[in-house]
Amino acid sequence: MLVACVSRNAAPSAVPPLAVTIDEDGRRDCRPSTVLKQNAAQLRLVSCGDLPPYAKPLQKQAAYHCIADAIAKSKPFVFHETLEGIDSAVEEEFLGVVKNGAFVTYSLWYDSDPCGGSCPQNGGSLLAECRPLTLVLSSPYCTADVAGCFDCQNKSTIGDCRRGDARGVAP
Repeated sequence: MLVACVSRNAAPSAVPPLAVTIDEDGRRDCRPSTVLKQNAAQLRLVSCGDLPPYAKPLQKQAAYHCIADAIAKSKPFVFHETLEGIDSAVEEEFLGVVKNGAFVTYSLWYDSDPCGGSCPQNGGSLLAECRPLTLVLSSPYCTADVAGCFDCQNKSTIGDCRRGDARGVAP
């Protein structure tokens, strides 16, 4: 849960490249909760929600307004949403932090089976800085999920974690 990942007592700071842990079967643990703990555990953030697939409309509306308000007011925040994947678990997180006096937003994307079973990567996360994270009400995905209402423009990849991939993390 995001609540366990977020420290409410620490000051906001920069988000470093992805760190990697090894899970119980000896492979990289690239789940969003693990990636967030390793990369943002010391940040003080407002939680804008941890939504399951098919979240209720009022939950989605509250999360949407929380993210939009945090971006408009440059308030540090975190948001997590589990999406309905075709053949895998798909999750997206948004993170807003104060970095060197400026408000910066990040997108964390996770897919438990990015190749639909045809590649050795059994899941992976991609962390990107958004320049900026913007509201896109016209997106057809905005009605299905909250993450679809926002666009991580001019992405700059900070790192990735691919479970089962020997190459590791690219800073």
